[in-house]
Amino acid sequence: MYCSKCGCKIKEHAKFCENCGNQLKYEKTSITDQDLEAFYIGDNYQQIKNTKFSLPTFFLGTYYFLYRKMWLYTFIWILLKFLIMTFIKKTTLSILIIFILSFIISILFPKIYFHFINKKITKIKQKTTNLQDSLDKCKKEGGVSVVAVILYFVAYVCILLFIFFYYLFGSLDAAFNMTPSELNYEIPNYFIASDTTTKERLEYYYVGNQDFCTISIDKNIYPLMSEEQYLNIKGNNPIQSVNIHGITWKYMENIEDSQTTYYYAVNYKNKLYGIRYTIYQDSHNLCTTGYNKFIQSLTFSNTNNNFDYI
Repeated sequence: MYCSKCGCKIKEHAKFCENCGNQLKYEKTSITDQDLEAFYIGDNYQQIKNTKFSLPTFFLGTYYFLYRKMWLYTFIWILLKFLIMTFIKKTTLSILIIFILSFIISILFPKIYFHFINKKITKIKQKTTNLQDSLDKCKKEGGVSVVAVILYFVAYVCILLFIFFYYLFGSLDAAFNMTPSELNYEIPNYFIASDTTTKERLEYYYVGNQDFCTISIDKNIYPLMSEEQYLNIKGNNPIQSVNIHGITWKYMENIEDSQTTYYYAVNYKNKLYGIRYTIYQDSHNLCTTGYNKFIQSLTFSNTNNNFDYI
């Protein structure tokens, strides 16, 4: 005869377990699958079995699956949320779908969990030859895992930090100033640096007699975005390719009334660079000349970008 709480062997007709003090007046002389379930789950067996809605599942989600050692279910839930967030573009709708799924899973959790542990118990019974081994195996494989939750949380925080620095600086190298920008270019000498220029977005403009044009250079931005995605944000016109000093750039031309804007983008060493050259007025052909010289000056190197004026 064994204690259903701690699994220790107890004397026949004993009223209390000598190991854990559990009252034994309801102890059985044989162990059923239900008893093994209780051993596998632990102290919260009755609470989980009788619950109609699992609050830990609803609020903790994958953390609670990990806590209960449900590794495959954890992976499936993470993958499902990832697919929803990836393919459903509307953030509000994707969050609503995940909320509804979380609510449904919280209702079904007792059934899901007991289905999971019954499969585990069946395998344990097939691998063990006696009752004590079955009890020991249930205790070892069952219960909870705080370590898994901590490791998952640490990994999650690390991923968030990586994404934050990647989006903010273009790469971890740029975040910690390990490598400079590799884009080199020359600005026509009649252009003036704009007050809106930042470290990652450089802007210049030229205003003359019936001439007005601007240059905008995005460096090391949108690292997870393709060239086509970057250009599609700018407009819906056809995207073409052009080779500039051995580097293939994607570009698009937008014409609105008398305004012409040229967009260029290239992904170089996992960094996306974007160029915008807008001609508002060009009575003396200076903007067009500056455009041609500027585009032909675009090169990449491993040295820091010291741009000169021509």
